[in-house]
Amino acid sequence: MKDFQRWYDRIPKVKEVFMVFRNMSDRELDQCSRVLYGVIVEYRRRNRNSKELNTLGPEKVKGYYKAFQQRRWYDKNPNMRNSARFLSIMEPMEAETIINDFMYNLKNEGLGKIYNKNKTDL
Repeated sequence: MKDFQRWYDRIPKVKEVFMVFRNMSDRELDQCSRVLYGVIVEYRRRNRNSKELNTLGPEKVKGYYKAFQQRRWYDKNPNMRNSARFLSIMEPMEAETIINDFMYNLKNEGLGKIYNKNKTDL
């Protein structure tokens, strides 16, 4: 039997952030997910001329279907849903860059304590 693996399990930094987010209250998640989505929007704006994904594989189609159904825990928050959509199609190195930028911005916006509190709850 094949082990079940979510898309974010393949990138350790993304997995860690998503596991911490999963433990947050709705209010905390909303605050932190805004920062993450902002980092992604800025990253995409800066790298607009780089290669674009032209095709969707079966996993991406399945992911979009699940997002439409809002069955996953992060689909209920619009910023998390959009962040997950972009992170899931990025190369691992790009996703790690975004997570590093996210952590930096999180601290600058004074939300590092919220993140660290939920990280220790794991």
